[in-house]
Amino acid sequence: MKSRRPILTVKRILAWAEAYREQTGRRPNGHSETIPEMAEETWAAIDTALVYGYRGLRGGLSLVELLNRHWGEMPRSDKRLLSVEQILDWAKAHYRRTSKWPTAASGVVDDAPEETWEKITWKKIDSALREGYRGLPGDDSLSRLLRRHQV
Repeated sequence: MKSRRPILTVKRILAWAEAYREQTGRRPNGHSETIPEMAEETWAAIDTALVYGYRGLRGGLSLVELLNRHWGEMPRSDKRLLSVEQILDWAKAHYRRTSKWPTAASGVVDDAPEETWEKITWKKIDSALREGYRGLPGDDSLSRLLRRHQV
């Protein structure tokens, strides 16, 4: 059964985000309140649609990453660079613990040290691999990385 939720566009999301920023003084993220212009819409649903390519969007980019791309990245001194080797080590530890390889939907990376502002998630690692954030080259994904390294 197809979703009855309206098709989204980046232009519309950016307009809602700008209105949110003007009203609250901060950027929206996947944990922010509902969108005032669309009472049934949540920032979590927007973030999910952006990441997974639902509702007419391309996919592979979180709400925070979209806003960083259009407004410039917010400075964060605690945002460490990631390496392929570190990601593979975390993936192997995840497998040892769960008997499953991680996917973008696997939640928090339990073996990664906590960053000051939040725990890193597999979704964020997948997005960093796709978009080339945090020292990674981009144009990749978690699933491709794991397949390429035969893990």
